[in-house]
Amino acid sequence: MRGKVLMRFGLKAGFVLATLVVGSMPGTAFSAEQPKFEFLSPSHEESVRIYRLNTSTGEIGACYYGPPGDGTGIGTTECYSAGEGSGSPGPGNYRLKRSSNIEDTSVFRVNIDSGEVSICFVQSGKVLCTQQAR
Repeated sequence: MRGKVLMRFGLKAGFVLATLVVGSMPGTAFSAEQPKFEFLSPSHEESVRIYRLNTSTGEIGACYYGPPGDGTGIGTTECYSAGEGSGSPGPGNYRLKRSSNIEDTSVFRVNIDSGEVSICFVQSGKVLCTQQAR
């Protein structure tokens, strides 16, 4: 039993150490240079859309599933172009929240440092966001 506990601890400690060493190297996934993203689907039951948020800049985009036009194949991932308000509102600590309304296809972009909120949605093939407010 003691050998299993030590082995388990040794493996966990080795993983943590490897994560810390690799994570501290420039250009790795844990480096501060790399943007971090959050992804969220809207509440709408039939939505095939997903929003993508850069958590440090607040820049937001959205993509959706495009079924194959001829009925063969698996389809494609299509992304909407950026529109008014979807760029970076400034540096911060941003998150995405979905509405509790199951028919809603928009999401809330919230800055958890400043308390500012904007509503982002797709209209006429572009991702749009309202001006931030508090």
